[in-house]
Amino acid sequence: MGKHYETIPPEVVPWIKKQHVFFVGTAPLSPGGHVNISPKGVEGTFHLVDERTCWYEDLTGSGIETISHIRENARITIMFCAFEGPPRILRLWGTGSVYEVGTAEYDSFVPRSDRKPGSRAVIKIDIHKVGTSCGYAVPFFSFDRYRTQLEQHFAHKELQDLGHENSRAPNGMLEYWKTKNTKSIDGLPGLQQGVMCQSEALHVLPRGYIGVGEAQKWSKSTNSSILKSFLTPVSQWLASPTIRLSISFLMGALTTEICRRSFGSLSRKWFLI
Repeated sequence: MGKHYETIPPEVVPWIKKQHVFFVGTAPLSPGGHVNISPKGVEGTFHLVDERTCWYEDLTGSGIETISHIRENARITIMFCAFEGPPRILRLWGTGSVYEVGTAEYDSFVPRSDRKPGSRAVIKIDIHKVGTSCGYAVPFFSFDRYRTQLEQHFAHKELQDLGHENSRAPNGMLEYWKTKNTKSIDGLPGLQQGVMCQSEALHVLPRGYIGVGEAQKWSKSTNSSILKSFLTPVSQWLASPTIRLSISFLMGALTTEICRRSFGSLSRKWFLI
C-alpha cells in the first residue's frame, strides 16, 4: 500500500513522464486562508531534473494562488495519479521557488524560443519527501487529446501587446496580469510583473518575451483557422445538390447565350457577303 521515500524512486520515473495531467496543492499560513488545488495539463510543461528536483512552466490563469502561497511559505505538493493501467498515486512534497518571466533564473529553464503563450513563471520544487499509494478508488479515464484553448487565448493577447505602439494593448497580456494576477483571494502578493504593470510603466518586461516563441505558432494557426472558417462553409454550400443543380443550369444558360451571340454574329457576316 502506501510507501514513503526521500527521493523519487527510479522505477516510477518512466510512469511520471507518461502522465498527461498533474495536480498542484498549496495553502497560506493563515488558518482562515484558502487551500488551493490546481490541475495542470498543457503538454511539455512538467520536467524532472533529478531524483530531488522538478519544475514546471506556470501558465497564466485567472488566479495567482500557487505563486502567492509559495512566496509566503514555500510549501507545495505535486500529485500524479494513474487513470490508465495499474492503479497508482504519487505525491512529491517539497519547497517551491518562483522565477518570474523576464528573470535570469526563468531564462535558465525556458529558452525564449520555447516559451509557451501566457507563460508567467517557472515553479521549481526541491523535493524532501515522496509518497506512493494504491489509487484503487481512482476511476479509469482514456486520454483523448490535449486542450489548446489556453495557449491560443493567451497567444492572441500577447500578439496584441506585440503589435501595440507601446507594447501595452488594452486587452493584452500585461493588462491581464495587472487586473487578474497581482494578489491571491486572501490578499497575498502575487505576480510582480502584474504589480509593476499597475505603476503604468511602459516596458516593465524586457522585449523578446511577449508574443515570441510558441505564440508565433499560434499566430500562423489563427490565420489558417480564419481561412478555413471561410472556406469550409463555402465548400459545404457548393456540395449541396440543389446548389450544384442551380450552378449547372446557370452554366448551361450562359453557354447557350454565348453560342447564340457567336453564331448570330457569324450569320450577319455571311449575309453581308
